[in-house]
Amino acid sequence: MKRLLRRDRKDVRVAQPRFVAGRSRPTRALLAALVRSLGQRQLAAVADALGGGGVDAFWQVCERQIDYRARFAKAMERSDAGALDPLLGPPVALPAMAVIEGAAPP
Repeated sequence: MKRLLRRDRKDVRVAQPRFVAGRSRPTRALLAALVRSLGQRQLAAVADALGGGGVDAFWQVCERQIDYRARFAKAMERSDAGALDPLLGPPVALPAMAVIEGAAPP
């Protein structure tokens, strides 16, 4: 990957994970602790999840995720109940709020 991207401008979606994944395990642990202390829990979780395999292991995880998405989409199309449509939800991880008649929104 380093060889392929050597001369080109890197997209931030590739540059940041590549930077973190290319660090040693102790350095990643230090980076995770630092960003966690700054309130960046998700970024800290990514740094923790990279494990000890470095960049190659990171890209293998990316490939497995792409394969999983393809298998999931195929399963949605070949369901016993026929093709299933995806469920779209709100872009936040909160439960739906109950609607109380006559109540003003917060």
